Amino acid sequence: MYGTLLCLSLYLQGPLHQSAFATGMLTLPLTVTVGLGATASGRLTARFGARVPMLTGFSLAGLGAILLVAADSLPLVLAGGVVLCCCSIAMPAMTSVAMSTPPEEHTGLASGVLNTARQTGGALGTAVLGTLLTAGSAMSLSVPMTVVALGYAAAVGCTLLATRPRDLAALPR
Repeated sequence: MYGTLLCLSLYLQGPLHQSAFATGMLTLPLTVTVGLGATASGRLTARFGARVPMLTGFSLAGLGAILLVAADSLPLVLAGGVVLCCCSIAMPAMTSVAMSTPPEEHTGLASGVLNTARQTGGALGTAVLGTLLTAGSAMSLSVPMTVVALGYAAAVGCTLLATRPRDLAALPR
């Protein structure tokens, strides 16, 4: 997500010729979406477990990235960015899974690993996506957002493998 925000900011100021102030104002709906998604995640997780908000958030984020692959106008960039920022629906659910899975004596370690992985992923994502955005002769969102879409597809796959619905978990083995 951090790398995507960098790409969107650079793309808005570059090919779409927006000022720094206008870019900040245009990304405000993305920030609001992150806040609303994180709030909704808590309610969804309490009601359905972590699987539903994780699959929802990752799937919407992948859809937003796909929209951004083809984005060539300001409305498409904003729509794709807002949909992509729905990945925030998955984040509190992921934290819930990471904190509830290990034994109680290891929750501090789990928290540290989760936060380290999140920060490392943010730094690497920013570096890789920023490089992909500016590597060609013309700044285009297509290559970095294709990578983002593939990443979210992998996240959906990992979520499907690592979680299962409550009703299936309750069945005798």
